[in-house]
Amino acid sequence: MNKETIIKKYPWLKNDQKYFLIMGDDLDAALSTVLLLSLNPNLLLIGIYNTYKEIYYYNSKNTSFTKLIDSEKIIWLDLDIYHHTCKSLGHHIVRFNSGNLLKGFKNSCNPNELQGHSVTNRFTEKYPLGTIHFLMWLFGLEIPEKKYADKLIWLADSAFINAQSHRFRKNAGYWLKNIFPVPSLATSFEKEIETKNFENEMVELHAIMKDYGFKKGNGQVRSKHIKLSGFQCQPDYIPGDVIRLLLFVSEITGWKFNKNQIKLDRLTKKTGSRFSKNIK
Repeated sequence: MNKETIIKKYPWLKNDQKYFLIMGDDLDAALSTVLLLSLNPNLLLIGIYNTYKEIYYYNSKNTSFTKLIDSEKIIWLDLDIYHHTCKSLGHHIVRFNSGNLLKGFKNSCNPNELQGHSVTNRFTEKYPLGTIHFLMWLFGLEIPEKKYADKLIWLADSAFINAQSHRFRKNAGYWLKNIFPVPSLATSFEKEIETKNFENEMVELHAIMKDYGFKKGNGQVRSKHIKLSGFQCQPDYIPGDVIRLLLFVSEITGWKFNKNQIKLDRLTKKTGSRFSKNIK
């Protein structure tokens, strides 16, 4: 995978331009947001996408929901937004087959799309990690040399569980070594995440996160040795819980940003509907 080609196709990923972020509501989104804010002081966080049904966004005289959707200066982070003007960065499978014409994803950067994966052709080889791991590769960053930083990064989207041998280790190893190689992640993958000691240290991080008041959530998968689940930190209170999570992530990773980059006061909420449907 060529970084220059990706940046050329999605120039809004450059870390030297002024854009506004709307982030998702979990740990992966928080890690990705903190990383991007730390790399680009011109970025401002102005909104949160919550539970796939609500959008909270900064309210000013010049901002309406319609303007927000149509704005070419908004980046939707850790989300797959189907709207032709939306610049979004997500990692879910979005095509049933490679022949789908999904014009609304024209400006959506997605590892599965970059590899041409759909439900019917290579679902078993779908991207197994989080948005944060893709961004670390794209910007050439390694795991910070700080206690628990590696655990926090592997905790995003339960990536360490998905990369263990009882889950999708072969697929995770392929992406880490051949498609989006980050040396420190690859080393950790090979030497650490399969071990019980790694899971014991993850228990320590879980305890710290509980002490900070973050929500564990209902994890759908369990780790190999001591059956840990994920810890995705979905908020009860917006924006307070989200801001605390961003500051916690910054403290653990050492990725620093200016607090003035967070514009989450005077939020307006827009509520929609979420539904599922079988695809035949």
